[in-house]
Amino acid sequence: MMEALITNLINNIFHSVWLYHLALEPRHDKRGQIFFSVLFTVFEEMSALALVMLHVPSNLIHLVGFMLFAVILTLMFLCTLSASHPAKSAFLLCSYFCLWTFIYCFISLVTNSIAGAGDAVIWGLRIGLNLFFLFVYRRFFRDRLKRIYLEMQGGYGMLTISSVMTFVLMSAITIYHNHLTKIGAQNAPFVIISYLFALMIYLLLFYFLKQTTRMYQLRQLKLHEELLTARLSGYEQIEQDAKQTRHDFHHHNTVIANLAKQKDYAGILSYLEEYERIEEEKAIPQYSTDPALNSLFLAYQKKAEQKGIDFKICVHLREISGISSVDLGKRQIQRPT
Repeated sequence: MMEALITNLINNIFHSVWLYHLALEPRHDKRGQIFFSVLFTVFEEMSALALVMLHVPSNLIHLVGFMLFAVILTLMFLCTLSASHPAKSAFLLCSYFCLWTFIYCFISLVTNSIAGAGDAVIWGLRIGLNLFFLFVYRRFFRDRLKRIYLEMQGGYGMLTISSVMTFVLMSAITIYHNHLTKIGAQNAPFVIISYLFALMIYLLLFYFLKQTTRMYQLRQLKLHEELLTARLSGYEQIEQDAKQTRHDFHHHNTVIANLAKQKDYAGILSYLEEYERIEEEKAIPQYSTDPALNSLFLAYQKKAEQKGIDFKICVHLREISGISSVDLGKRQIQRPT
């Protein structure tokens, strides 16, 4: 039993290390992340000791421990470590769970052992494999995955469902493998094929994740182009209005001068009232004091009028200092009010 507890302690220590590195959008600072990761190790080890003290049958203790581990790890990660959307966090967790089941089955096949076994070889393999995959993850995948992970703003629901289903499948294989009466080389092809299948699924998932992120970036570029086009149109309209204003002002002065020479003061007042009415009709709506946003809203208003759609808009913006007009315009396109 002591060997099993040592094996479980090694597992929990590496679970905590992995939890810390899987939080691509951490909820706390570095010290807080380390604290909650260590807290998980303590809680998991106490849970294992409690199962032993409750005299849970040996044929159930590892199954109960596995289920308890998955639940506690998930809750700990979602509630205390990761500030990401739950679907994103679940995707990463299930990916790690599948890696963990692979490490278990690999050691089980190599050492011809089942869950709970422990000796120097098993402990060395667990430590070595975890350190190897952790190095590979940090060296080649973490930064790239974090960049994609942060840029991805939607469409990750299907990724998460696929990842969860793959983990359920790998868990079923692990439980079946653990309950075989005889573990040996004859079971290796089945396990290898299963994990190759899981590897193909995750390769497709990561490819889809990359493509989805690329589509989101292209959409952002399109919105950026649309905003700049609307802003340019707004500036062109301002230039045309300025030219028209100069022409109208010259004509306006000429009319008033002629009426003044004729001492037709009533005519002057009547002309000014009519001129003011016409100018109000020609006035460009001001939806925002920001010229880029106002040009964007006017462009959408024009499109709506061309399609016979009633256009109403209400803009309420707080202080926007420090935010460029381009970024602000993109946010308003994505979150219209």
